[in-house]
Amino acid sequence: MSFKGAILFFVLALIACGKKDEKNQFKSSVFSGWYQSLVDTNVHVSEGELLYYDKKIYHFFRLDSSNKHVSSNGSIAYRSSSDNGRSWSNFNVAYNSVYDDRNVLARVINNTIVLIFRRYDPAGFMIDLGYITTKDLKIWSSYKVISRKIDNGQPFGEIIDLGNNTFSFLTCDIGKAELFTFRGLLENIESRILYSYPDKFIDEPYLAKVDENNFFILARDEFHPYPNDSSYFLLHLAGINEKPTYLGRSEMNSNQVLTNRTAPYIKYISYLNKLLAISVQRKYFLPTHDSVFFYLGNKDSLLRKGNNWQLIYSIQRPNLNKNSVTYGYPKILELSQNEYFGIISERYNSSSINYFANSEYVGFYSFYLKLNKIE
Repeated sequence: MSFKGAILFFVLALIACGKKDEKNQFKSSVFSGWYQSLVDTNVHVSEGELLYYDKKIYHFFRLDSSNKHVSSNGSIAYRSSSDNGRSWSNFNVAYNSVYDDRNVLARVINNTIVLIFRRYDPAGFMIDLGYITTKDLKIWSSYKVISRKIDNGQPFGEIIDLGNNTFSFLTCDIGKAELFTFRGLLENIESRILYSYPDKFIDEPYLAKVDENNFFILARDEFHPYPNDSSYFLLHLAGINEKPTYLGRSEMNSNQVLTNRTAPYIKYISYLNKLLAISVQRKYFLPTHDSVFFYLGNKDSLLRKGNNWQLIYSIQRPNLNKNSVTYGYPKILELSQNEYFGIISERYNSSSINYFANSEYVGFYSFYLKLNKIE
């Protein structure tokens, strides 16, 4: 099945300057508008992971041929680009079971692509968490189960390299998260409950590593229910085996009322020695565009106060709010020291809010981000 790629393009050449912080002065430049990266009314695509392998960008994601948010037609698909995301191959299916295969994480480990995802029953419960591998994207291993826990099973964020051929990733449920650690190709798997807040609506935590003594988790915090504002929940680990410390709420774009934050993105940018956070807005059918916000934060400043983020850039989402009440889920991939390719999921139909029962058309939109530091 083919897709319509790169049919929308407009150059913005926009620059947003940040005020001077404790150590560095910087500016952020976004040189592109939105590209329609995979928009096809025959399929629903969502979320996903970007990685480099064999001189190409690979994009792994959930594909649903029935255009549903949740259904037994959900599969794990992928496509590739040899020109840094400007054009893409047709997509292929890596794995398809009788369940909804979703929430995929991907990483190259020991010259092997590893995909971790869960199998979900559309009736409303999880089947298991598992993985598949490949070396050539032609032959995939059989599915191997990591965990059969019926709760706390949604993988989210990315697979973090801890060094010494050891890796970690998070799974989550409302109010709690579990940390998995393994060696090599999913050997010696261990897990522990990382946090549990039964009185808080915290979900979809994203783990970022600064160094071996500093890990940050940015989680979606729906503690303030609609129609009030919501925020993000910031945690710090002084080592991967340590207990998390709550740093406070990150009130990103908190002056925007009637908004519900999508899942966050957080990544350490070594070139800037800062954490980059991306927040995607949802304003529930108001007759305006929602926006995507980019923030930078200094590690030491965030350790003092979890709200010490600096807004460096914002851009409107590709579609109107009546369409974009769901999704977002940004991911970026480093192209060079200060240049990044990014992608988000975006809903582009205005059918009923009951997207579990009705068709929901979702595609991918991409962008290019350049971060420049002024010494």
